[in-house]
Amino acid sequence: ERIPMENLTVDKERDYKRHQDAASMAKEVGDYLSCYENLMVCYDLAEEIKENSLDKEKSQKYEELAKKAEGQANEALSQLRLPPSEIAKLKKRKLPKGFDKFIGEDKLKDYLRKTLIPYWKGHKMSQRETSAILLYGPEGVSKSVFIQSLTHELNATPYYINPMNNYSPFGDNTKEQMLRLFKMAEEKDNVVFYFTKPVCFFPKENSKINKATAKLFLKLLKKEIKRIRKKNLNILFIASTSCPDKMTEKAFQPGLFDDLLRVHHPDCKTRKAIIEERLTGIRFENPKAIDSLAKDTHGFISKEVSRLCRRIKYVADLYKKDRGDDLITNAMLERIMQDLGPMDDIEFKKHVNEFEKSLKSSIRVTNDI
Repeated sequence: ERIPMENLTVDKERDYKRHQDAASMAKEVGDYLSCYENLMVCYDLAEEIKENSLDKEKSQKYEELAKKAEGQANEALSQLRLPPSEIAKLKKRKLPKGFDKFIGEDKLKDYLRKTLIPYWKGHKMSQRETSAILLYGPEGVSKSVFIQSLTHELNATPYYINPMNNYSPFGDNTKEQMLRLFKMAEEKDNVVFYFTKPVCFFPKENSKINKATAKLFLKLLKKEIKRIRKKNLNILFIASTSCPDKMTEKAFQPGLFDDLLRVHHPDCKTRKAIIEERLTGIRFENPKAIDSLAKDTHGFISKEVSRLCRRIKYVADLYKKDRGDDLITNAMLERIMQDLGPMDDIEFKKHVNEFEKSLKSSIRVTNDI
C-alpha cells in the first residue's frame, strides 16, 4: 500500500522542530557554531517539506521558514569569524539519517534497542540500569555518525559539546554555560548531549590538562545525571573517543560513564553494504567486483572504505566525460587501491585492552564483534 506523499513530510516537520530547538539552545549560551549547524539542517528540511507537500499553504510556510533559517544561519556564521576555508567545510553538511539506515553495528544497535530505546520512548529513563554512554574505537569507524543516527532514532534534540568550538574546559564561564544548558534541556526534554572529545573534559590526573578540569566536569555531570534520573527526564549523555585510556578512571563508575560500547573495524558484510550503497549505478568489468572489494578491504576503517568508493566514482565520471565509457576495469581497480590499506591499530588495541581490564565489574562493556 502506497503512503500518501503528505504523510512523508510529518517526520521532517518533527526533525525541523528538533533542530530548531537545538539552535535556540546554542544561541542562548553563545555557541554560534552549533547554532549555525542546526539552522542549516532546518533550512534543508524546510526545503524538502516545501517540495514534497501537497498543501499550498504549508509549502509557502516552509519556503518562508527556509529563507528565515538561512538568514539566521548566516548571522550565526558571522559571529564565528572563520576563514573562508573553514566556512567552506561547514557548508558541506549532510542531513542526519535514521538508525535503521546506518550500515553495520548490528550488535550494538540491537543492544540499544533493548536497553535504551524502550525506556526513552516510554519516558521511563529512571528505570534504566545504566547512565551515560561511551562509544570507543579506532579513529574513522563512524562513531560520530552512529551517535547521530541514534539521536535521530530517539527523536531527540541533539546538542554537541565540543571543547574546540564552544565549551572550552579552560573557560571561566564554562560552568555557568553548562548549567544554563542543563536548565534549558529540562524545559525541552528529549535532549541528547554529546561530548565529542571527552578526554578534554575528563582527562587523567597525570595529564597536562589542569586537574581542576576533570574534577569540575565530573562533579557537574554526576550531579546532573542524578537529578535527571530523580525527575525521570528524557536527557541522555553520550561521548565518543579513540583513547578511553586517557580519560580519568573516576569517569567510569556507576552513575557516570558506566555503559561502554566498543567499536571495531567494519566486518566484510558491513564493508560490502557500504560499497553497494556508495557505488549504486557504477558498472564493473568483473560482475563480482563488489564481493572482491569487500574482501580486499579487510582491516579498512569505514572512512577508508568510503574514500575508496569516492575514488571509483571519480574515475568512472572522468572516463565517461573523456571517452564516453564509465566501465571500471580490473586494471583501474588495482591502480585505485594502490595507496589504500588497512589501518595499523596494534597500539590502539594494546592500550584499549589494558583499559578494559582495569574497569570495575559494575561497568558494562558491549562489543560489536
